Amino acid sequence: MAMEVGAAAAAATGVGAGLWSYNRGNYMFDQKNHYTRFTAGLNMAIAQTGLYRQDIQQLTELTVARQDCYHGIAAMGLTILTAIYCPGRVGLHEPPPPGWLQGLEFVNIAGCYLFLGLALWYAMH
Repeated sequence: MAMEVGAAAAAATGVGAGLWSYNRGNYMFDQKNHYTRFTAGLNMAIAQTGLYRQDIQQLTELTVARQDCYHGIAAMGLTILTAIYCPGRVGLHEPPPPGWLQGLEFVNIAGCYLFLGLALWYAMH
């Protein structure tokens, strides 16, 4: 009986060692695939971050280009307002309008100066 138990134990040990080595081979193969899958996912995440940064850069360049356009328009507007404001009235070849109307005009032009100055400041910063 002891001989049969010993033979059964030896057979179980042989089967266990065979299964261990079989499973160990599968485990090592799976670990190589696992690491490859991990690095592939990491590389995709890095590429996605690069795309996000590229999108932000393109949006910033679009905003800067638009602000350059606003800067030129605001500067031309200030030049035209100065040409209107300096003589003190709109038409030089006809009689001047009433004083109350000129006052409203100058207040309006002063407000335009403020808003165009603000537009220039925003366009530069």
